[in-house]
Amino acid sequence: MSAMDIGSSPVERSPGGVIAYLRSPKGMKWVKYGSVSAIAILTSQLVFAISHNGLNRSILESQVWATAISAIPAFVLSRKWVWAQGGKVSMSNEVIPFWVLSFVQFLITVGIVALCDDWIRASFDDKRIQTVAVSALSLSLYGLMWMGKFFFLNNLLFRRSSETPAV
Repeated sequence: MSAMDIGSSPVERSPGGVIAYLRSPKGMKWVKYGSVSAIAILTSQLVFAISHNGLNRSILESQVWATAISAIPAFVLSRKWVWAQGGKVSMSNEVIPFWVLSFVQFLITVGIVALCDDWIRASFDDKRIQTVAVSALSLSLYGLMWMGKFFFLNNLLFRRSSETPAV
């Protein structure tokens, strides 16, 4: 069987090889990160839907709230569960870099949503359809940034001091 490389570990391209990798410490980190991402996505989408449909806020304002609020569980769960960081939270080494990364992701997502705002409102009169269109756009953007964010968090932000950064 051929193997693919995920990080620094080759993974056999078979169902058994993928399952074995996902059960490994590195694979479990990916599973946990994916789970945290799913929770952040659900939080973001729920906040967006409530803000846009329930509170009658604009698409852009709703996206701002959704992105900002979903970053809170993303940080807490990433730090504690994915990267097993305990003890006192470091503002300069953890919180600020995480929020800067979240802010950059926010700027990209909100910037693209803002560019599409007029088109979405002009194309769809029904707020529920607008919500679905923005959600699909947000999910697509989030997916594109997902891998890069993992490598940043894993290799720079939550890297244990005894580990060397992966190339």
